[in-house]
Amino acid sequence: MRRLAWIVGVLVLVGVSGCFGPAMPPIAGFTSCPNGWQGKLEVQFSSTSSTVGNHWIVLYTWEFGDGEISEDYSGWVNHVYAEEGIYTVRLTVKDNRGLTATSERSIDVVYPAVLSEIAVQAGSPSRAVGYVENGSATLLRSVTIKVKFYDADGTRIGEGYAEVTDIDPGERVRFTVEGPSYPDVSASARATVTVYVVECAGNAPVPVYEDRADST
Repeated sequence: MRRLAWIVGVLVLVGVSGCFGPAMPPIAGFTSCPNGWQGKLEVQFSSTSSTVGNHWIVLYTWEFGDGEISEDYSGWVNHVYAEEGIYTVRLTVKDNRGLTATSERSIDVVYPAVLSEIAVQAGSPSRAVGYVENGSATLLRSVTIKVKFYDADGTRIGEGYAEVTDIDPGERVRFTVEGPSYPDVSASARATVTVYVVECAGNAPVPVYEDRADST
């Protein structure tokens, strides 16, 4: 009788396995967007992963391609790169059944907003002029630029701001910031990007790296 029960049990298991097949694993995926929230070359990663009904993802393991690894439970993470370049990013997800899946792709990490040719124009008031270029493949909705003005002795004598909007990838836009009025004379100026908003990051502005270009 015991042998018969064992045989019946095996047949039942085989039948169940044949009906339902192997367990379906989750599907891993993610998007990326430059945002610079905490550093010079910061990228925001968001998981688009999913799993079968009535189950959920419990762990996200990110490999950023520069030797750094991060684990989180929300599917949203920021990572700061040390330098520009192409990095292979890998996301591995695990659901509450213990099943895993991996997604991998290369991303091009670049400065989103690059400043150049900062120069001072004489006058009362003096002005700083320069260019901001969109170095990414994403539309820059706005870039806020802070300019500090210095006299001939290197003492800061004032500052001002400029905002440039809707910069297409590869586009280079001229900006002007008004400096101090006479008798203060601006001999040099220093510009930094303080805030930018990119198309893929929604409407919330985030601070970025301090890319500076000094006048000669």
